[in-house]
Amino acid sequence: MANPSQPGARPAVQHEAVDARPILSFVVLVLLGMGLAVWLSTFWFKAENDRVRMRAAMESRYPELERLEVAGRSLLGRYALQPDSSYLIPIDRAIDLLAGEYPTDSLFTSEMP
Repeated sequence: MANPSQPGARPAVQHEAVDARPILSFVVLVLLGMGLAVWLSTFWFKAENDRVRMRAAMESRYPELERLEVAGRSLLGRYALQPDSSYLIPIDRAIDLLAGEYPTDSLFTSEMP
């Protein structure tokens, strides 16, 4: 270190000790916040895209599909006598009959008929 009283001597400068931890932690927090914002916006975009596709699918008309659904519902919900002397009953009634035949605590296995 130079003595300031000497002619032509440069003044001594002390370096300041700057702690980098607050600056680095701020940068890391900003990067984490940006990453979270990107992730949330991507999640929102995908969810919104799915909602729009579902709405478009529900609003579109498929007459053949509607005809098949109505025909299927009518087949599942009717009583009829088959040519082989068996009966058709509505599916809800069949489920109720089967539920009544077996106790609720019995387990269905592959050995049951």
